[in-house]
Amino acid sequence: MSEIILSAKTREIKQGTDDLRNQGLIPAVLYGPKTENLNLTVSETDFSAFLKSGQRTKPFSLKLDGGKEIKNILLQDFVRDSLKSRILSIDFYQFDALKKVKVSLPIVLIGKAPAVELGGVIVQSMDEIEVECLPANIPEKLVVDISVLEDFDSTVYVKDLNLPKDVSCHIDPQTAVVSVSEPAKEEEVQKPLPDVQTPEAGTAETPTKPAQ
Repeated sequence: MSEIILSAKTREIKQGTDDLRNQGLIPAVLYGPKTENLNLTVSETDFSAFLKSGQRTKPFSLKLDGGKEIKNILLQDFVRDSLKSRILSIDFYQFDALKKVKVSLPIVLIGKAPAVELGGVIVQSMDEIEVECLPANIPEKLVVDISVLEDFDSTVYVKDLNLPKDVSCHIDPQTAVVSVSEPAKEEEVQKPLPDVQTPEAGTAETPTKPAQ
């Protein structure tokens, strides 16, 4: 696989972040154990393509304006506007190739759960999981086969995950990753709601002010 390179430009703090976003640029910062903080901007279009590439957990290089290339970079974090779905900011991390790093891997479900044929519904409790390993060993994703979910009592826990060699996870082994929800019984679905008396406007009791 060819080396992943993401273009970026240096920026000055005095540049307003809203103005940058209006220009289709995302404010970013690069840091690391041996790296002086560097303020950057990344094209919104380029970063969206980077996220869709499926390589977001892999090490890559940043190519700056002027041709300078910075290697051993990881996408540490990014903030998304929950209303507009736009990326607001990005954190890049330059790692030490000889030291382990913690990264969040997306969890991908494969296979068919027999319990679904019984009317159950798949409940994925974790969409991603934090693991620790050397940068060179970072997996692209973590695959979970749900064909083991044979009945409504079946659950895949963290302890059941098939982690790649030299990749560790420090989350409680008993944490549920994916399970099956039993369908609601018909009598429960059709059970009438209790009759609740709603006070008319102006009839609600008002706390009495204590006498002075």
